[in-house]
Amino acid sequence: MEQGRRGSGWLVVLAALLLVSSAGLGLGWWRLGAREDGGQRGGGEHSRAERGRVRSDWGRRFGPRGARARVSGRILDPRGQGLAFAEVCAFAETYPLRGLDDGAPRCVRADASGRYHLEDLWPVETHIHASARGFIAQRRRDPEHPRARIGLDLAPGEQREDVDIRLRRGGVAIRGRVLDLAGAPLADALVWVLGPAHSTSAGVAVTRSDAQGGFELWAARGPRTVVAWAGGQVHGQREVLAPDEGVALVLAPASVLEGRVVDARDGAPVPGALVSPGGHFGSGYDVRSDAEGRFRISALEPGDYRPAAKTRDRHGHAETLVALGLGERVTELEIRVRPGVTVRGRVELVESGLPCTHGSLRLHSRAHGEYAELDPRGRVELIGVPPGRYAVALSCRDAIPRPRYPDLLVRDDHVGGLRWEVIEGLKIRGQVVDERGRGIPGVPLRLRARLGGSVAELASREDEYSDERGNFVFAGLEPGRYAIALGPSTHRPGPAEPVVVELGARDLDDLRVVLPAAASLRGRTTDAAGAAWPGVEVDVWSGRWTAAS
Repeated sequence: MEQGRRGSGWLVVLAALLLVSSAGLGLGWWRLGAREDGGQRGGGEHSRAERGRVRSDWGRRFGPRGARARVSGRILDPRGQGLAFAEVCAFAETYPLRGLDDGAPRCVRADASGRYHLEDLWPVETHIHASARGFIAQRRRDPEHPRARIGLDLAPGEQREDVDIRLRRGGVAIRGRVLDLAGAPLADALVWVLGPAHSTSAGVAVTRSDAQGGFELWAARGPRTVVAWAGGQVHGQREVLAPDEGVALVLAPASVLEGRVVDARDGAPVPGALVSPGGHFGSGYDVRSDAEGRFRISALEPGDYRPAAKTRDRHGHAETLVALGLGERVTELEIRVRPGVTVRGRVELVESGLPCTHGSLRLHSRAHGEYAELDPRGRVELIGVPPGRYAVALSCRDAIPRPRYPDLLVRDDHVGGLRWEVIEGLKIRGQVVDERGRGIPGVPLRLRARLGGSVAELASREDEYSDERGNFVFAGLEPGRYAIALGPSTHRPGPAEPVVVELGARDLDDLRVVLPAAASLRGRTTDAAGAAWPGVEVDVWSGRWTAAS
């Protein structure tokens, strides 16, 4: 799920791609480089008290006695009246819970007055989404930062009240069935619908399939991604153009990895180790080893894997690659772990000292690499890091990392109190409208650097999607010339040429991206005998753009 991949695609702006005034660039990097520590503070060794605090913080939030949180509120219609029986779901950020949770949302149905109560929530950043028949799914937005994808930062035992969500009319139905490879229906499968390219910027609607595998979801009109998962199966997904009455989601049987984590020195079992499958999977597939060091990773696709394990003071991986076939189960893997340490720090904006709320940290050497996502307070923690010298790479949504940070030297003890700084950068604000000036929601926009007469992609920048009023923001930019075009996942024509803008020393506001009028084509695919032929991709090509369904 998307909520399981928050850290994907964080902004990294490469100076070589930009036409930047030397004065502006020099000032920014001079401010970062003014201190001898190069924007990184702390380091050295943890005290015993600090090491104890690292362990107690984790245990307090996620250990057996860690108190869960509660959230309550109302789901409202456009007039502010309670919306009866709306579906409300809480998506916990999967990264801090890796190995502790299956990533499935906690969902309840609101009562007749629109009031809901979500209980037993993990004390982590949590995103609340609501949907209802005939309405467009919405996520709870931070009143102070309505654009930001910031959830509720829940504390252990916290009871958050009056978390209200107002839904807009105009939702259209997406109906279909969830099936296995033999065509048999899969009951009680979890099904959800996202924006195009897995966007959650608006809202996520969630449901369960019935006894015949049928489901019904309500979402905004236009391109959407429908995802399904059932026990013992691999996730399946389809790109659809809502409304759609015949979505077939076919799930394949999952493959399984089983094994044991042991200490490399004496072969003793290692309980509570975080075990990941390796390959291209995100943290949502991680598990924890049990009291005997055993682990089981399921819901895997066929492919090659090299499982890895780590604790706060150990790390290791399987000696060889494991080739998994469709629905295959491999057992008795052994992962031997060796000494490592915990590294902790914080990423913040140099101008204000505010935290980077969405970003990641990478440490890499010739022999090893580590990755961790930031929490909503800009904090980061990497566990089981082997001793060595590491290059540091940062990403922060809507901010600019410096070109280089000092290497991090990891010895035989935990490292804490580190601090890295990023620059807030400039913003481009605008609106996507039709020829009548009406805002168009859900349009993917891609920002590119303009170099003379050509354009170049900005590395690692995600597409931005216009909100329900058509508004969009590109942030974390340096001065220079940029081109704005529609992203490849759009299902409608865009301007004949990219919109070119020049950023100076200030933000650019009130930019308009005008889309020409668009129509929809609907039809049916059949074989020569006239029988329905499902699953066919239909492309429409006009010479300037292509739409697919």
